[in-house]
Amino acid sequence: MDMVLGFALGLAIGGAYFGALWITVRRIPDAAHPGGLVLGSYLTRLAVAGAGFYGVLRLGGAAGLVAALVGFLLMRHLLMRWVGGSGEESMNPETPWS
Repeated sequence: MDMVLGFALGLAIGGAYFGALWITVRRIPDAAHPGGLVLGSYLTRLAVAGAGFYGVLRLGGAAGLVAALVGFLLMRHLLMRWVGGSGEESMNPETPWS
């Protein structure tokens, strides 16, 4: 497997993982059982990402896996910029509580 394909698969796995996380976070306020929603979402996202990375490892070896991990982390970065939060706002002690 080409490293470019591993990278592209990592982007896809990251998009699915973090996209599902965003959907879960948005649904928490309306959920009848938010703990169950979070746990179910986590286990599903973990299983899908784990299976995806395992598939990349089997097809592309260690180099393909590293490329996929880079793609996964890049997708996280891109989605965080797209959504508009860097996480720094919550660490600022001068930010008022809302």
